[in-house]
Amino acid sequence: MNSIAIHTEKDIEMLIDLLIKNNMRIYCDHENSIVISEAENYEVVANNILKYLTRQYEDTIIFEYLEKAYPDLTIEDKIDIFYHAKNVIADMADELGEILYQKILFYLSENKQIHTNGIYRFGMKEYKEAIYRIIDDCFSDLIFESEMDDYISLIKFYVDTEPREVGTLHILVDKNQPFKFYNEDYQEVTQELYNRFFGADGCCEENDLMLSILLGLNPEEIIVHGGFQNFDHKIWNTIHLIFTDRLKTCEGCNLCNKTVRE
Repeated sequence: MNSIAIHTEKDIEMLIDLLIKNNMRIYCDHENSIVISEAENYEVVANNILKYLTRQYEDTIIFEYLEKAYPDLTIEDKIDIFYHAKNVIADMADELGEILYQKILFYLSENKQIHTNGIYRFGMKEYKEAIYRIIDDCFSDLIFESEMDDYISLIKFYVDTEPREVGTLHILVDKNQPFKFYNEDYQEVTQELYNRFFGADGCCEENDLMLSILLGLNPEEIIVHGGFQNFDHKIWNTIHLIFTDRLKTCEGCNLCNKTVRE
C-alpha cells in the first residue's frame, strides 16, 4: 500500500495519537499534515479517520443544526436536546459510523491524500442528515415531555381538589399476571371496578385501566403490594407524579405473599 497523507485543520495531536495506538508508522511533513508510510490496509486507516472525524465534528454538527433549525429555543432547551442527541448518537455509533466509513474508504481508494476538513464540508452529507433526524426526534421528545408535564399538572390539580371516593385502595402487582385491586378490607374488587369503569364487555390496555380507575376513585391512599419494580416504569412514574405522597409501597404482608402462594 502506498503512503497516504492526511491533512487536518483541527487537533492533529488527536489524530497522531489514534494512529500510533494502531501501530502505524507515521511522520509529519507539515504542521497540519501526517503521512502514513506503511499502512497494512485501507480499512484500518479508514477506521481511524472515522474516529477522528466523529470526535472532532460531532458536537459542531449538533450545535450548528440546533442554531439553524431551532433558533428560538432557549439555551436550556438546546442543551437538553444536545445531550439527548449525544446519547442517541452513542447508542447508534456503529450504524452511523458505517455511513461515513464507506465514504472514507472510497476516498482512500481514489486518492493518496485526504483532507479531513474537506470530508467534513463535502463528504459527510448522509452522516449529517442522519444526525439531523436524531436531533429532530429529540426536539419532538422535548415538546412531548413539555406537553406531558402540562397534562400531569392539570390531572394533579383535579385529584387534589376533587373529593376522595375511597379511603385506601390496594393494588397487587405481579409481573406474571394482570393487576388486582383490593378495597381497604383487603377484599378483591378487580372485576367490580373493571365493570364499573369499562362495562362488562369493555376492554382496555392494562396501564390505561389502572390510571382510569385511580382517577375515578381518587383514593386517599394507594398501597402497592408485590413490589413496585414489577410496574411498567412509565405508568409508575405517571401515577407517582399525580398522587405523590398518597402512593405508597408495602414492605411485605399477606397480600404481597399472594404472588408467592398462587
